[in-house]
Amino acid sequence: MCKGNNLLSFVLPVTLQEEGSGLSEWRSRPDDGCLKRLHMMLSSFITMFDQRQVKEFFLVCPPRYVEPLNSFLRSITQDDRYRVLSETALCPEIPEMRHPETGQIEGWYVQQLIKLAICDLVTTPFYLTFDSDILCIKPASYPALLKNGKALLNIETPKDYRRLYTGAFALKEEQVKKKRYLLSAELLGYTRPEVLMSVFYGETPVMMHTESVRALAGYIGERYGIAWRSVLASRLTWTEYSLYFQFLEMTGRLEMIYAKTGCNSVLDLEKSVWHESCCYRRKRRYDRAHFCRNLSRDGEGCFVAVQSWLDERAWLPAGFSGIRDFYDELERWVFSGCRDNGRRSSFWRLPGW
Repeated sequence: MCKGNNLLSFVLPVTLQEEGSGLSEWRSRPDDGCLKRLHMMLSSFITMFDQRQVKEFFLVCPPRYVEPLNSFLRSITQDDRYRVLSETALCPEIPEMRHPETGQIEGWYVQQLIKLAICDLVTTPFYLTFDSDILCIKPASYPALLKNGKALLNIETPKDYRRLYTGAFALKEEQVKKKRYLLSAELLGYTRPEVLMSVFYGETPVMMHTESVRALAGYIGERYGIAWRSVLASRLTWTEYSLYFQFLEMTGRLEMIYAKTGCNSVLDLEKSVWHESCCYRRKRRYDRAHFCRNLSRDGEGCFVAVQSWLDERAWLPAGFSGIRDFYDELERWVFSGCRDNGRRSSFWRLPGW
């Protein structure tokens, strides 16, 4: 499906401080490690991912952060394929995305809307979504994200949750996912087949099919008779991937575009710091061996997440004074674990880090 085009686009919603309802503490507190985390994310990607296959990389942020983030970006790379955009220039409807109780803009939904709305600017058949808490942990390329011309798609199931998490938390995770899918299906006017009710599609990073995201946008706009972004901005009940992939199910496009895989093929869910340590069946040791093992094994994802919303007290290994200390060590683990892929494995450092 991708013959004749070996270039990929990327989108990264980013902010220097979480914005949200204030109902959760993490959404309103200053983000102590945000610049360090963003620096690691970009530098790991620039080092590990074959840059010859990058068509465009969009960093999308609140208007007040465009200038400082552009300066920050240029301290890492001068490559003009990497661009900072204002989120309201991309999505003028963002000011409408306010929590009904607090009136505050819901940052979690903003970043999801950005991952869909970027389809208007993308010029490649596929684009890959990122968050700033994602790391590229081994040499990667566009072909590594494809199988027989189709994009790799992580699939999560209750069986995966029972294998990874404690019994009670596995059930909770399943229930949360089912609710999200049900709410997104209602927005689409879709009744999901019973056989798919326990199939959940992986989360960021995700390969998005540009034409299909545009088709989703067109469908929502036609169904509600107003701009699709306004529909999503005014109905904060959806999540981007449950909306997008159920649209593909509903229209019979999924199997044409995606190759379904396990839960570790793009994002490595098992290596990621995805939940609090107490939620896992086995003790989590977030050390070099944890992140860098089996890097050459087929089927192991190129990316891991270290969830920025988690309270560090709930997962940070003993011996670290704080999150920045852990990021410094993680930086060394990831780059020392990188196999030589014929490209320089250097790390750009910012003054003061």
